[in-house]
Amino acid sequence: MWDELLRRHPGLIIDNANWRGTGPDLEMLMRSAGSWTCSEAARGGENRVYNQAQLAGLSLYVPIHASLLWGTDPYTVRSVARFGTSIAYDTRPVGFARQEMKQASEEIRALRPLYLGDYYPLTVVDLDERHWCGWQFDRPDLGQGFAMFFRRPASLDAVCEAHLRAVDPSARYELTLAETYQVKERRLVSGRPLASIRVEIRQAPGSLLVRYARQGRNGSSRL
Repeated sequence: MWDELLRRHPGLIIDNANWRGTGPDLEMLMRSAGSWTCSEAARGGENRVYNQAQLAGLSLYVPIHASLLWGTDPYTVRSVARFGTSIAYDTRPVGFARQEMKQASEEIRALRPLYLGDYYPLTVVDLDERHWCGWQFDRPDLGQGFAMFFRRPASLDAVCEAHLRAVDPSARYELTLAETYQVKERRLVSGRPLASIRVEIRQAPGSLLVRYARQGRNGSSRL
């Protein structure tokens, strides 16, 4: 039936939000877009580690997927944010963190084009709260990409060493680091140390966004 619908309407996008039912089926994935890929998010989003593992694992197979957001702080938002992100709670109350949500939305929009790039998991994909979690999206056509790191609640390690993919060791890159929604560090680095990056997150749980843009070839790419 879906094949016939797509044949008759070539521009049709089928919204496959019933993730527990038809969502994980590979034949369905080939014909639809998952706009809500995690039913567990409806519990209130308290299990951010689950959201991280879901994003890290699902991105290996499904280029475009989405989930629900239940908070405004960077750790919560980055655990859920992907190409599609929906706000799951009431934003009307006076005490709603509007400014923080605005900053979160700006970060999601800035990263959205990069989610269409090549995907690389940087850590083991699991649910162990003692472990770090991390992934990378790279757009070779833009000369840009980002890596996201999470120090989970029970992690005793403040430092993580990761090997970024698709980085030219002979090139120069503009690099930015952000634990909050504000960039805390910006510098130019060569590709070799960038490819073997060492990141530090002092608080647990905590997150770090690493963005990079190649300089030089075919003009400079700037973040």
